[in-house]
Amino acid sequence: MITEEHIKEQLGLAYIRAVAAKAAVAVDKPESDYGFDGAFQEIRIIHGRRKTSGYSVNFQLKSSVNWSMDEQTVTYDLEAGTYNHLVEVNGTDGTPCVLILLCLPRESAEWLLVSEDELQLSKCCYWAFLQGPQTRNRGTVRINIPRVQQFTPYAIHLLFHLVRQGNLNG
Repeated sequence: MITEEHIKEQLGLAYIRAVAAKAAVAVDKPESDYGFDGAFQEIRIIHGRRKTSGYSVNFQLKSSVNWSMDEQTVTYDLEAGTYNHLVEVNGTDGTPCVLILLCLPRESAEWLLVSEDELQLSKCCYWAFLQGPQTRNRGTVRINIPRVQQFTPYAIHLLFHLVRQGNLNG
């Protein structure tokens, strides 16, 4: 059996793949994990054929039951090393990287519900583009993600729009 952490990660990847499929973008998963869990590749019709456009957005996935929410924001304690890596990458002219947080219910029995009528993955994902100075914290950094930043097909298209406009990079 895989660990509970791997189950959470697999559910998060399933969520991301389902949303990306609905958004009609490709998801690449690297063979090795050096700070990114994957990348979204924009697909366009170029010379009558579907091809990658050259625009991409990397992502780092976190799946957790340790989050809180109020009317405006989702609060999560992100590992300081992960935070520093994301703000460092996003402070360069390279491919931007968004954090995607899958907020799971505390009870594992509620994570995934299956019936003849639907497959339901409980709660949802939110995305954040982290910028700014690195933290000196050694443990975690508390981040607040606006609840309007739900990870949806529209959000993926918005991310690509921001990348094309040069507004989602350092």
